[in-house]
Amino acid sequence: MTDYRDILESIDRGIVTVDLQGKITSCNRALEEILKVEANSIVGQSLEEAFPGEDPLCQLLKEAIQREVRSQDRDLAYTCKKGRIKPLRVTTFPLKKKTGERVGEILLVKDMTEIRKLEERIHRASRLAALGQLTQRLVHEIRNPLSAMDINLQLLQERLGSRSEDAEIGRYLEIISTETRRLNEVLRNAQVFARPESPDLDTVDLHQIIDQVLFLIKEEASRRKIEIAENLKAAHSMVKADPDQMKQVFLNLFKNSIEAMSEGGKLEVLSRNDGQGKIIGVELVDTGSGIPMANLQRVFDPYFTTKKKGTGLGLSIVHNIIVQHGGSIDVTSWLGEGTIFSIMLPLASGE
Repeated sequence: MTDYRDILESIDRGIVTVDLQGKITSCNRALEEILKVEANSIVGQSLEEAFPGEDPLCQLLKEAIQREVRSQDRDLAYTCKKGRIKPLRVTTFPLKKKTGERVGEILLVKDMTEIRKLEERIHRASRLAALGQLTQRLVHEIRNPLSAMDINLQLLQERLGSRSEDAEIGRYLEIISTETRRLNEVLRNAQVFARPESPDLDTVDLHQIIDQVLFLIKEEASRRKIEIAENLKAAHSMVKADPDQMKQVFLNLFKNSIEAMSEGGKLEVLSRNDGQGKIIGVELVDTGSGIPMANLQRVFDPYFTTKKKGTGLGLSIVHNIIVQHGGSIDVTSWLGEGTIFSIMLPLASGE
């Protein structure tokens, strides 16, 4: 006969039960994982002892016990004991005996982190697709008159620049020429975002690509007093990818992390495979300044940058390349602690 504890431990939602006096009577392993608590430390405690302060879970259970106020699929941004914020979906309902007598309350907790990430990927893809179409139209509309201006500027330089008695005319023409070239470069970058080149796919070793890029940035990292830790433990690392585009991805991300550690720090690169051996995941973990919560959902948007000299297209292009390779990229960050970029790519068939 199956023990009820086996059932509780098999459920992926966190479960905690309390009696009518507000004492915690049980919780399952999923709750420990979600809230980062230990069952031994909270079972037998009162709600106030287990969840001190203005803890929303404590408040929900107290309302359920005292006033029988129920919460049905309520969403919370919950701060765990280690300070990390998690999106949770919670439900409370009465714990009853067979006779129908209420003897306590049950709280169900679902970790919505992965669902929120998936929703954000969908919203981001839709947003970037719309921006890409708009950018493509703007590039087309601007490039034609800019090309005409550039041609006429060259003609004007040939006619006036060399024989003009006014020395300032040549300087003015050179300024216009410089700014015209800069605008052309802006348009070129915008076109890369709006209409990225199709990848020239080959079967490549992702670990080898990462090693090559790390070799390129190690001198700059050393100069900035940044320690690089390589922890590539994925047993399978062969992917169908454009090697040049993949190098562009990791070079951009590594430089981004290095620039976030102005006073030195640590950049760790990790890899792993999923349980089915179909995916390779790569994480870039830095100890930099972190990204403010208000900016976190915009880091892959084109032209969004917090850098004084940034174009705001680097991470947008990175995102487009990863998506074109059938993968995904996410970012997690804590202000003052650091940032994690997570990339998932399908393994080459036969790996």
